[in-house]
Amino acid sequence: MYRRCGCRRSDGGQYGARCPKLHDGSRHGSWAFPVDVPSADGKRRPLCRSGFSTRKAAEAALERALESERTGLDAARISPSPRI
Repeated sequence: MYRRCGCRRSDGGQYGARCPKLHDGSRHGSWAFPVDVPSADGKRRPLCRSGFSTRKAAEAALERALESERTGLDAARISPSPRI
């Protein structure tokens, strides 16, 4: 679980999770999570979802993704909740 944002450096690249504003105690950025899910060929593939307004919302979506994996549903369809 981590926060990231779309702020850009002077060279045009994104700061992502390294943005200095993420550590100043503000609500800057959005929450994200990575998880490995199995693919059709049996190999694991990374699934990253971001855009959650709170850590709690990201944790809930991660739980839904893991439950989807356990029940055989397509975890790639887990989407972020609307930002408030």
